[in-house]
Amino acid sequence: MKQASRPPPAGSTLIEYPVTQRPPISPLSAREKVSDLQPTGRVMKIYKNVAYWIVKDGLITSTDLGKTWKKFGSNVESGWGPFFSDDPKHFMLCGRKGFFETRDAGANWTNVAPLPPVKEFDDRRPGWFLNAGWDPTFGTLYASRMGFATFKLQQQ
Repeated sequence: MKQASRPPPAGSTLIEYPVTQRPPISPLSAREKVSDLQPTGRVMKIYKNVAYWIVKDGLITSTDLGKTWKKFGSNVESGWGPFFSDDPKHFMLCGRKGFFETRDAGANWTNVAPLPPVKEFDDRRPGWFLNAGWDPTFGTLYASRMGFATFKLQQQ
């Protein structure tokens, strides 16, 4: 055990945990192109050891720590997400036309709800300034635009 520079609160103990060793980051000259596919989503998400990234017409995935990427499922208009449930085949994307749900790992997509019909959601740039969310337990969809109201839609 290592002592902190400031003692921990009375009745508690500071424990130092080992840091996982990571390989060094390659110098810029050693980086390599891994895909011609072009993500439009601002954030890549990892779910059950698969990396998902939004592209203009759906998703791309990597199952090998980003070494290679491939198109995932059928085409769907998308800009935000994906939002996952406990079932790896059931998840949601959001695009300018609303929320799209799949229950078969992207083979088919259903538009389950439009975005709120207000001008704040007329965004021509996927991934920018829209906040969207899905609570799969209660079937609740959320949409908000930075600086504007938040909307909630309960799925039937």
